[in-house]
Amino acid sequence: MVFCFQRLFLFGVAPIAALVLFVPMGLAQDIQRQVPGGVGEVMWSFAPLVREASPAVVNIETNSLRTGRLNGFLSPFDDNRLRQSDALGSGVIVSVDGIVVTNAHVIAGADEIEVILTNNDRYFARVLYEDERTDIAFLKLEANGAQFPVLSIGNSDTLQIGDFVLAIGNPFGIGQSTSMGIVSALNRTDLDVIDTGSFIQTDAAINPGNSGGALINIKGELVGINSAILGRSSAGIGLAIPSNFVRSTLTALQASDGKLVRPWMSIAGRSLDRQTAAALGMRDLSGVLIESIFPGSPAESLGLAEGDVIVGVDGEEIENFDELKFAFANKFVGDQLALTVLTRGDAQEVVLDLIAPPETPARNATQLFGRHPLEGVTVVNVNPAVIEENGLNNVSKGVMIEEVPANSVAARLRSFRAGDVIISMQRTPIDLVDDILELTQQRTRRWEFELIREGRLISVRTTF
Repeated sequence: MVFCFQRLFLFGVAPIAALVLFVPMGLAQDIQRQVPGGVGEVMWSFAPLVREASPAVVNIETNSLRTGRLNGFLSPFDDNRLRQSDALGSGVIVSVDGIVVTNAHVIAGADEIEVILTNNDRYFARVLYEDERTDIAFLKLEANGAQFPVLSIGNSDTLQIGDFVLAIGNPFGIGQSTSMGIVSALNRTDLDVIDTGSFIQTDAAINPGNSGGALINIKGELVGINSAILGRSSAGIGLAIPSNFVRSTLTALQASDGKLVRPWMSIAGRSLDRQTAAALGMRDLSGVLIESIFPGSPAESLGLAEGDVIVGVDGEEIENFDELKFAFANKFVGDQLALTVLTRGDAQEVVLDLIAPPETPARNATQLFGRHPLEGVTVVNVNPAVIEENGLNNVSKGVMIEEVPANSVAARLRSFRAGDVIISMQRTPIDLVDDILELTQQRTRRWEFELIREGRLISVRTTF
């Protein structure tokens, strides 16, 4: 079904308009143009949808308190003063008691969050849940039992390319604004915007400040959370998190008393390319090649192995590894995931039980002391829970740097960052924190490390 609008303006007469609603494209061209039957047809507008939805779309202001000077002069009177920086974004109220969904990047690093409604009422908010990997966050308004307007969550799976949508938010902090467009594409997963996500693409104007705002359909339902744009300003490519992901996350969050844990994937793999598909005798490039499986995981117990190709999830084909990651992210501990797997060309259906990522080996958080380049850092053993929490790529073991204090030797050397995974030290493989404790007892000035940083292998050589 489509909307077909045509308008004709004549000199000396009132505008003439023809409006055909819900008419198949093939028939719309055959319908005779005619004068509108009344004022209502001339005044057809999205205004009622916006009027109904906009009270539930809020502005978000965040304050971050940082130590530093208030001006450029070296003065004992302004060193160590608190400097306040503000950021602006949008959000959507999804429960009458004041739960607000927004983007994780809108509130990242905030010490104080304030939510402003369309009637200019202001409320402080606390973070219920924040996930940088999927760029979603939920806030709770501190409102002492107040009731709030809510935007109902629609079914994003029913969206089709070409459907009308409206984007409501706070672009550039100028105040609530609405733009109209269509759904330009669905299931966008290969844009390197966030680690795990499957976006709705729209040409509705989305600009900085719209992040966390509402994408609604022509029923006035929330179908997406506006999250990103390609380029520095709106260029007709805006991206929104699907509403079904918002709903499932909110449901799981409420059921788990705010302690939401994503299921353990336990599979490392990559999207099929032409060369790999040809080697496997496959004509279709859709699917995920399994490169490794964590020992003792549910995937291993099902008999999955390196070289198998996952081509479907819950009866739907998957195109690439990003879609597989999103399928896991859209499920929760205790759920099941049906996988269609090709083993040496033969298809089989398996059902994977989803469990929390295990804490094996134990983290053993340890701050390192002594005369060596890692002096002052805190390290932990890598385990599946650490991998999932920190979004570590191309990592299965090693020791992760959890914290690098500003006054430490490691910070002054500028060679190590929080999130780095040490896999080799002094040309010796590193599996556990105990391995590092032993090697740091060496009396030497030359140190060598191999790290995995943001999925890439890097080498560090330093003299200390």
